[in-house]
Amino acid sequence: PEEQEEDYSLAPSLFPGDRCQTEPNSRLARVMFVGQISSMPSGYWIGVHYDEPVGKNDGTLNGKRYFRCPPGHGGFVRPSRCSRLADVLRLEAEAEAAAEAALEAAAPSPHVRRRLILIILFAFV
Repeated sequence: PEEQEEDYSLAPSLFPGDRCQTEPNSRLARVMFVGQISSMPSGYWIGVHYDEPVGKNDGTLNGKRYFRCPPGHGGFVRPSRCSRLADVLRLEAEAEAAAEAALEAAAPSPHVRRRLILIILFAFV
């Protein structure tokens, strides 16, 4: 029941044509279908066309075509396992910027660095 609610709330944030990343394994794909599939457990499903041949189908599931892609490039995942690629890239950039800021904050100032260098140099004289 909780998973179903999550899947219903996440589905509208993805649309056919969006670039996405699926989990597990951070696979890149394009969203091709968003909706419910009668032959699958209830809730929304995202049909994706993977960039690499890591899928299980060609957009056809149980004899019904939901989208077209080369064999082995299609798959269906729950919305909770699919993120819009622009969001993933934005989050990665924010995390990288935060890490750089933390490193800069932890690094000694140029004045302190000069003093440390002089101390080290004079220790060997």
